[in-house]
Amino acid sequence: MIVLTRNQREIAHANGSAITPANLSGRSIEEIQITELESGRTSVPLGELFDVSRCYHPADIPPVQGDHSIAQQEVICLRGNCASLSHLGASQSSGTLIIQGIAGEFVGAAMTGGRIVVVGNVGNHAAHSMSGGLLYIDGNAGDHFAGPAPGKQSGMRGGDAIVTGSCGARVAERMRRGTIFIGGDAGDFGCNRMIAGTVVCLGAMGQRWCRGMKRGSLITLQELSDLSDHQFSAARDFELSFLPLIWKHLRVSTETVVALVNSIPGMDAIAPPFIPSTRWVKRRVGDIDHRGTGEILTLQKMTTLASR
Repeated sequence: MIVLTRNQREIAHANGSAITPANLSGRSIEEIQITELESGRTSVPLGELFDVSRCYHPADIPPVQGDHSIAQQEVICLRGNCASLSHLGASQSSGTLIIQGIAGEFVGAAMTGGRIVVVGNVGNHAAHSMSGGLLYIDGNAGDHFAGPAPGKQSGMRGGDAIVTGSCGARVAERMRRGTIFIGGDAGDFGCNRMIAGTVVCLGAMGQRWCRGMKRGSLITLQELSDLSDHQFSAARDFELSFLPLIWKHLRVSTETVVALVNSIPGMDAIAPPFIPSTRWVKRRVGDIDHRGTGEILTLQKMTTLASR
């Protein structure tokens, strides 16, 4: 396992996209130290921002589904305040990146595979244009989570993005494929112009959700306050047999990450989020104004939410 510990060197901004298992796997400590990170119009060696070492390698690291690359067993652990670094894990395709502390913007942007775990909060645009792998945030995320790149017609296109805390505005905008789980609250304009995929939000949600929704599923614990039958159909009771499959998938993904993090010395222990188990919902279909067939599923017959 490669351990990068943030030192006291202050920097306004640096692009951390070079810090991925595929890029650093097999390199010596000296080679890692001279890896260049973009910083404005210049660059800075990674070794000037981080103390680099190799240490304990977690035994039997469970592979990410569909990841068969040589680098899948490489683990990189960043420790310290990385708020000034953007694009950590951007375009990651394999391996495991663990961030213990605050991370900047664009975490996991354009990610295609592997696993990114953040034990802390992340900035805006996390999981933007993500198409594969697992992004797990044991904390909060900023605005535009799993949204599209500027000028693009679709946002998240695959993979799993899990936030145990809350998210900002415009979650899952133009989402086309994949699964998003939010254990806490979410801001305004979520699931706008959603094309497909599944979003689970267990907390309170802001205003103007699901506008222009074409397909896909939003699974919630509470009815959205500003919907009308002109936009979505009236709610009807349903028992959906596929919901336990979603709960099982989320439960396995979260428990795997928790076991991995808790096996690493020096990491603060984390607990898995509450995952529902019911298959009963009130279902609404829309956005009818845009000829959409998406669905809002409000969970029913719930057991009491366990506190984390």
